[in-house]
Amino acid sequence: MEDREIKDQFISFCGHEKYQKFKDKLRRISEDKYDLRFIQEKRLSDFCDSRNDSITPDDVLSALSDGTEYIYHCPSKACSYIAICIDYGKDIWGCGECGSQWNKRVAFFSSIEESIARYPYREALYENVNDGYIPSDPEAYPNNLKKLIVNEWKNS
Repeated sequence: MEDREIKDQFISFCGHEKYQKFKDKLRRISEDKYDLRFIQEKRLSDFCDSRNDSITPDDVLSALSDGTEYIYHCPSKACSYIAICIDYGKDIWGCGECGSQWNKRVAFFSSIEESIARYPYREALYENVNDGYIPSDPEAYPNNLKKLIVNEWKNS
């Protein structure tokens, strides 16, 4: 089954309002890891259980993914918090801790590139893909990540 069909059927199953809430809260930690809330897990499970085919929750998540659901390490200097897409319609990205904001995904990715150039250890936090970056698997992070980030203030 095509991704578009899966997405349409999931929207039909949930209803547009519940689907939008599901999508707005969907967060992706790395290429194949999601940070799902209980209600999201339940909705996925109920949808898959209601079907007579082999569609899995991973199939549904793949069909719904568009790149805006990723949770990134904030690329701002000395910030150890996260940056996410905060307005899908306007393509605005931001960090709730340091207040940094980027008006387009391209600007956000440029900030990641600058961060890696300035602090090479940060390359382990992001995976370079065709059209920009995705978060690396947390297992690839340096063991002393928090200390390295704190030291960014001291070493500038």
